Amino acid sequence: MARELSGRVNKAYDVLGNPLKRAEYILSVHGLRSEETDSLTDPTLLAEILEAREELEEAASHDEVEEIRKANHEKVEETIAAIKEAFSSEPPDFEGARTLAIQLKYWLGLEAAAKEWTPK
Repeated sequence: MARELSGRVNKAYDVLGNPLKRAEYILSVHGLRSEETDSLTDPTLLAEILEAREELEEAASHDEVEEIRKANHEKVEETIAAIKEAFSSEPPDFEGARTLAIQLKYWLGLEAAAKEWTPK
């Protein structure tokens, strides 16, 4: 019993501490589930993310990667702020928050790729 409760508390802490998981949880409570197959529908944003990925693949130094990470961090923070705003609006914009959560997933994927970057 204690182990089960501890596991639930740890999972809740993980969800609350992770902006993407937190948004996905709130959306799921309101009947909007995020799927692995969800993709971006905004062609401009998709092009921006693909361009950043290409820059990362072509980066030749840690300094270049750090610049990409800084720019990406700004995008992550902007997207998190927009998600908070969507949830806080009256009435809450759950569909907008869902779209933003999908965007956040892509930005966080770029962050993960930048962390794993190694020089060629």
